[in-house]
Amino acid sequence: MRLTGLAVVVALSLAACARGCPARTADAPVAVPQPVAAPQIGGRLALTGKAGERDLSLLVQPAQGGVEGVYRLGTLGPIPLRGTLQGAHLRLEETAAVIGPSAAVLEGELSAAGKLRGTLRRQDAATVPLAAGPRAQLTGPAEQALAFVAIRGDGVQLRGQLAADGDTLHGLWSERGADDVQLLSGRMDAASGAFTLEARGSHGSIGRGEGMFLDAAFALGRWTSADAAAPTSFSLERVAELPAVIELAEGRRIVARWRRERHPAGCLVDSVWPHFVGIPPSAAERFDRALDQGRQAVDQRCEATPDAPPPTRATTYRAGTRTPRAIALELVTTSYEGGAHGGSGLSCVVAELESGRVVSPISLVTQSGRETLAALVTAELRRERNAPDLAKAGFFSDPLPLDGAELCLREGAAFVVYRSYAVAPYSAGQPWARLPAAAVRPLLARDPAVDLLLEEK
Repeated sequence: MRLTGLAVVVALSLAACARGCPARTADAPVAVPQPVAAPQIGGRLALTGKAGERDLSLLVQPAQGGVEGVYRLGTLGPIPLRGTLQGAHLRLEETAAVIGPSAAVLEGELSAAGKLRGTLRRQDAATVPLAAGPRAQLTGPAEQALAFVAIRGDGVQLRGQLAADGDTLHGLWSERGADDVQLLSGRMDAASGAFTLEARGSHGSIGRGEGMFLDAAFALGRWTSADAAAPTSFSLERVAELPAVIELAEGRRIVARWRRERHPAGCLVDSVWPHFVGIPPSAAERFDRALDQGRQAVDQRCEATPDAPPPTRATTYRAGTRTPRAIALELVTTSYEGGAHGGSGLSCVVAELESGRVVSPISLVTQSGRETLAALVTAELRRERNAPDLAKAGFFSDPLPLDGAELCLREGAAFVVYRSYAVAPYSAGQPWARLPAAAVRPLLARDPAVDLLLEEK
């Protein structure tokens, strides 16, 4: 079947052989390991639950001299583990202290039904209760491709897509910022969620992974590179699909670049931004600097509460109208910081391709033009809502101000879009008004890139 876009989160889980694994050729069929009921852990044991207030995902398997595993706590991980199972008592210690100055210890009693009750202990923080059980029934990756991000224990991040055709897996991924694409192939046992996966590049095998889906959108596992480097833990998790490549004139194009990181303040940030190809290098660098400053401004607003689920922020973009010399872009931010619902934001800019200059159309509205533009927006929303007085239709006031508004240039018109809460309650979303470009242009200070886009309307 044909894969489209970048999509999925499939998760790979640990797989190591207690007595050593026989060598396999690149073309050999991939055997899928089978799990065995706990507490014997004759195969893999996949658990999900809570450690304190944070979500916990844990995978354990036998190893020489004991057991080994990998876990994720909230957004931290994948974190490798090693320990012992004596009777029903399971004790696992991090092999890398990634949460604090000292390695954490997971310890508890494992029942025959596969339920774990115990504690997660760190020297730099309070001990918290731990409760986990066998992961829910697996639905598995679907035939349609799903977007995913893979994060390895050595810090390498990859993003791509994966789909299932019966028990066969196929897809692709690439390392963040890299243009080379690696093809993925493997097999999965639908009953257990255990799977194997191989990545191949232009020069042959890149490496192999073995793991287990803990649900349809998340997995843990172990990755072994073809260069015989030490195996590392890794996870796969569903993310939003990357924007498609935008083809411009004269062989120029815009491709998506991304990074996923935990900000020092505690926020998990998934950044997707446009990267220009085929324009002068100085212009491309100028674009990257301007867009990275915007990302940093988002990061600086991240704040986390100890022992609470961390806030999340995601940025992406979409294209508006364009000419051979300029393109309108809309930079979208979504966030969740707890509470009943998340937030969203929008920043509309115009990029001048030859120079790399970025300008915000709303900043070009003249002082005299602001009153006229606000009146046009108010009149359009009154007409659209069939409400002579917007204050009686759920808005905070009538007429509407321009505070909290963005001016976005899309095909055929100019759109004034308000951020959430700017002129109405959250339930109203982001109110917007479509205006003729000819009505908006006289209200703006002259700018060569913006003028080009408005002339096309």
